[in-house]
Amino acid sequence: MRSFVYFLWLVIDFSRCNAAFFDAKFQFLIKPVNIDALQDLILPIYEQHIPKYVIIKSQEVLLSDILYFEISSEKRRRVNIILKSGVISCSGKLTDLLNALPSTHFVRCHQSFAININNTNKITKNIAVLADGIELDITRTYREDVRKAFMRKLHARSAGAIR
Repeated sequence: MRSFVYFLWLVIDFSRCNAAFFDAKFQFLIKPVNIDALQDLILPIYEQHIPKYVIIKSQEVLLSDILYFEISSEKRRRVNIILKSGVISCSGKLTDLLNALPSTHFVRCHQSFAININNTNKITKNIAVLADGIELDITRTYREDVRKAFMRKLHARSAGAIR
């Protein structure tokens, strides 16, 4: 995998910057730094390095297609991955699966469930409403984590980070 180096320059004013530095590899912010301007520069770079899909059972699955994860009630150590277009079942523990995926997308809401926060339309104190209308319980243990993840999603969306 190819890695890149990004430069972010903080300057007092642009008149001190050499025009030769103005290309795609350099970004400039004028001091004092506005947090929204800094976020607008950093988020697109960060998003470039978040995987867009995962490989499950030899097939590529877009992260955006995953609605939620459910621990199988039929078999031990099985997780059902509920997609917009079906279900994939895989072996393993939900905790291990979540640790392998970007925390910016997925959050546990129940001992048996984890949701894709980007496919969540609404949360209440005890319920997460997903994009297709499915409602999943949010237990007290995970309530604060879900709330924080949902607020990050809303903030990112308002900043234009999620398209």
